[in-house]
Amino acid sequence: GFVTEIANSFPADFVTTTGTMLILNPLDLLGEKVLLGARALLLRGGRVVLVMEHCKNGCYGNAEGNNAFLEALGSSMRLSGEGGAPLSNTPLALAAAPPTQGLTAVTAFYSGSVMVGDGLALGTMDGGAGDVVLGYEALYNGDLVVAADSSIFGYVLDEADNSAFVVALAATLLGGS
Repeated sequence: GFVTEIANSFPADFVTTTGTMLILNPLDLLGEKVLLGARALLLRGGRVVLVMEHCKNGCYGNAEGNNAFLEALGSSMRLSGEGGAPLSNTPLALAAAPPTQGLTAVTAFYSGSVMVGDGLALGTMDGGAGDVVLGYEALYNGDLVVAADSSIFGYVLDEADNSAFVVALAATLLGGS
């Protein structure tokens, strides 16, 4: 029910027509245009979702580059390619925040971890006592979701409430698009 667009550049009306920006496992440094677009979207009340893959048994993510982006954006959250879910379906305890409100469970598979800083542990292993895999932070007038697991968006999309979580990410305060 949400209009989606895959792009490598921003249309002129990006900030006025977009509710959620999803950045999937960038391996290169995110440039100034991405930073400015993300910040403008957050200032307007939108949502930025940054997803990074793990670094266990070979690094498939870019923690250093993603953390530089988070810092430049003004976020207190940081990503690590280490820790997180093992090589099996791992249920996450969920916090009551907009993208997980009303959901029972999200499953991760072989993830990294998130240090939430001033944010909120949105999805945590071991019943809430373990590593954080999903982080949430209110930022400017919008919010930021950081996921240390891309499998939620593909490999284990059919597990638990994963598909509902992905849809909920598009339901920003702006109503999505």
